[in-house]
Amino acid sequence: MKRLNIAERNRNGKSLALAAGAIFLLCSYGRAATIVTLEQAGSDVVATASGSIDLTGLTFQYSSSGGANDVVASQATIAFKNGGTIDVYSGITGPSSFGSGSITFASSQTGDVFGVIGYMNDIQLPGGYVSGAVLSSTLTWDNTTLAALGVTPGTYTWTWGSGDHADSVTLYAGVTPPTEAPEPGSVLLLSAGFAGFAGLTLRKHRRA
Repeated sequence: MKRLNIAERNRNGKSLALAAGAIFLLCSYGRAATIVTLEQAGSDVVATASGSIDLTGLTFQYSSSGGANDVVASQATIAFKNGGTIDVYSGITGPSSFGSGSITFASSQTGDVFGVIGYMNDIQLPGGYVSGAVLSSTLTWDNTTLAALGVTPGTYTWTWGSGDHADSVTLYAGVTPPTEAPEPGSVLLLSAGFAGFAGLTLRKHRRA
């Protein structure tokens, strides 16, 4: 077996470090907060919610069942309820309104239970929800507009937790969510990591 000199060992060590950095960055980009959109879709208004919730930093309040699918812009409330059990948690911080509209019931709903009650600092989740489980839900208001719902277009974010358990829900009301992309410096590091990892693999094959 060929023995590596000090310079070669150093190069291999750097390659491993860069590859580890790339993997870390990939894991970081995979941790996405919950996104809610509320937008005009032809003659209707459609809301979608997708993501997952870290329960760390939230406090369980109570369970209930039923409830309405609605939006109350003046109370920063949007609720996706499918008639199942609802677990209510407190501890979110953010806007207490996203417009002046009063309660308006949705025409239809599909998917999971989910809700943000901003003026009460509450979040609603499916009964027995497990931290980190994926949620997806849709609401539709037929033959109406965002203006009729009293929604002020903008971006509204509620947060909780800290450190590795920091989490958030962001509502994009009448605006397009940004496309997430790594910062330029991170892109360079990511590329370097993969290049280093590829180089290390190639050298191993040559020595074999």
